[in-house]
Amino acid sequence: MNAFEASALALLAGFVPLGFAALSGSGMAATQSLFGFFVDPATGVGADPKQVGAVVSVGAAAGRTMSPVAAVALMSAKLAGTNSFELARRVALPLLISLAVIIALRVSRAI
Repeated sequence: MNAFEASALALLAGFVPLGFAALSGSGMAATQSLFGFFVDPATGVGADPKQVGAVVSVGAAAGRTMSPVAAVALMSAKLAGTNSFELARRVALPLLISLAVIIALRVSRAI
């Protein structure tokens, strides 16, 4: 397995679903719609598609959590008396850092 290709695949598998989920507000839609795109490239570089799928799922969950249009963000913002963009701004950096750490651990085969 080419280390560069595996690293690039892990980065894409984490951050593409994150972006899609952040825009749509749905982590499940991002996971279900995007996992299929990563199956062939994963087998092509010799990576386990299930492990790549796990990175897709974590990225989608992080994107949904930082989405200002997610239902839970809209409801929480209303209950807290703020707007959902403020909530998204507060969680974005920790979520991006944690996803980067997960991807780094996956690339190094620690997980």
